[in-house]
Amino acid sequence: MSARTRALTGAGVALLLVTGTTACIGPSTEPENPRTTMPSEAEKSGDGRERTDLEPLTTRIPTLQGAAGAVWFSGTLGSDDVPGPSLYWIDAVVTLPPGAADELRATLDLAPASGRPEVVDDLATHVPAELLVGPELDEAFSDGGWRTTAYLEQSGDDVVLVIVGE
Repeated sequence: MSARTRALTGAGVALLLVTGTTACIGPSTEPENPRTTMPSEAEKSGDGRERTDLEPLTTRIPTLQGAAGAVWFSGTLGSDDVPGPSLYWIDAVVTLPPGAADELRATLDLAPASGRPEVVDDLATHVPAELLVGPELDEAFSDGGWRTTAYLEQSGDDVVLVIVGE
């Protein structure tokens, strides 16, 4: 082995050590759980403007078509000082069409939420007290590049959505 080959091999090994060896392992076979992978509230930044228009929500999450109303806030995650693509967040309380919440409660495997949704403070007063959660509920309100953690009101028509996407 020549000195040049040894140097290139050493550089390759060093690069693997610096970048980590997980790239050699491949993707995880475990499904992503949005309840454990969603960014925390501390990373959210936005203009603080309360919104009630439905169109931006229904175009991102088609399951919301026919919603009776909504209160929501949005913005970006992380620091504006970091270059690159932004992740966007939306925290919303949406009133579903009549009968939709009852159908979700009857057909999905749901359990009482163990805590409150991590939404921006301005939305917290709109969040119902007793909520139900479940992976199927999250999937029902996730679409395309938008991952949602959903909380369904236990006995009403509201759903709380914590949405992240590009």
